[in-house]
Amino acid sequence: MQSNENKLTRSTGILTVKLPFQSKSKSTSGNKRVSRALSRAYRRVETQEDQNEELRRKLKTAQKRLQRYDQKKNQVTPITNTPNGKTDRSLKESGIDQKSVPEVRKKLIYGECLSLEVKLAKETQGNMSNRKHIIKHIIHRVQEES
Repeated sequence: MQSNENKLTRSTGILTVKLPFQSKSKSTSGNKRVSRALSRAYRRVETQEDQNEELRRKLKTAQKRLQRYDQKKNQVTPITNTPNGKTDRSLKESGIDQKSVPEVRKKLIYGECLSLEVKLAKETQGNMSNRKHIIKHIIHRVQEES
């Protein structure tokens, strides 16, 4: 009574018949037709989303760059009291370009260095005889170099 195609199983008094049917995954109607307009619209939305993301990234980098520029612009540069800084400031105040007169700039820097050394020596030395000795020594050095 049993054939290879039809199988009868018995469980708890109920007979179950398993027949070999075609599986549901195989479509009998063939391939679905894809709407070209719909797929074109999906592609367009996807490319526009990519462009939107790229533009947002560019906007963010531009905003960061502007923020860094504003921070740099708002920073106050401290005035340096070094010989170079003093010389550059005095040349700028007098309206002379630093690059056009390099020899004058060198001499001004040298003079600023000497005046700085004299001030430091004056502050560190206590009595008058030592001060006079240091000033004579500096003048002697200047005359040797000139």
